[in-house]
Amino acid sequence: MAALVMQVNGFQFQGKVYIALDEGSDYYRIYGEKDGTTKEYHHDIAFDELGDVLDLMIETGGMTKEEYQAKVKDFVCNILKINIAT
Repeated sequence: MAALVMQVNGFQFQGKVYIALDEGSDYYRIYGEKDGTTKEYHHDIAFDELGDVLDLMIETGGMTKEEYQAKVKDFVCNILKINIAT
């Protein structure tokens, strides 16, 4: 089965993400590889659900919009502090 492979560095998942089309069912499967171990995270995903499923898996993990924005703000502020201090 052919797959699209992406290296990601999100808040919830860091590693390789594989998106594969199950041609028999016309649905997608998403696999994650971290520390040399690959496991299936999601299956039977329609094309119009891919963006939301990937966002939950890689970045937001079910956080509310406000929680996610606060996490991004903290992350950016920490980066700026490091860059200003050096």
